[in-house]
Amino acid sequence: AIDQGSYNAYYQPVVFRSLAELTAPFSTAGGDIASLYQLERSAACETPVPFEEDFRRDGDAASHARRYTSFLRAFTESVLTLAFPSPDPQAFADAIFERVERLVRTHPQRYPFRYVSVAMLLRRVEAP
Repeated sequence: AIDQGSYNAYYQPVVFRSLAELTAPFSTAGGDIASLYQLERSAACETPVPFEEDFRRDGDAASHARRYTSFLRAFTESVLTLAFPSPDPQAFADAIFERVERLVRTHPQRYPFRYVSVAMLLRRVEAP
């Protein structure tokens, strides 16, 4: 359904910044807003993903694949249907996500979903 040239040109950026990159505007001299806030502390931690936790507990690959695909579809379907115009966008999306679900169900270990959260405690600096 997608020609090779369109597929090669498709790009959905996902950028994972390090903790140092995320805190730099607050913590480095000359940072964009370092004069307005003081970084008290920061931390990165992995946040449990409910459908991953359920899968570890029950091993139900079919249920895991459905939940994984539903989550993924929620934030990628509109981008896909805009990037690849189709006479029937719903059928196009359904076919893509049916394949995703099949792949995750067949090989769940290939598609781990991890969520890393970053927390920063900032204190507003008094104006001079």
